Amino acid sequence: MCFFNDNSVLTQMSISDMRIPIAYCLAWPDRIDSGVSELSLEESSPLNFEQIEEKRYPSFFN
Repeated sequence: MCFFNDNSVLTQMSISDMRIPIAYCLAWPDRIDSGVSELSLEESSPLNFEQIEEKRYPSFFN
């Protein structure tokens, strides 16, 4: 997730599947069908977020 100065948030969400980044790399700068099924927000609900441990993941805080 990318947080902006105007307090908006941008996120990219999909089903966890390596076919997505592979298709992205093979077709760049275009996009092709990766063969992965569409993400259903209803079935993924609720989305849960946890606090990131700064000591464990320091690069998130730089």
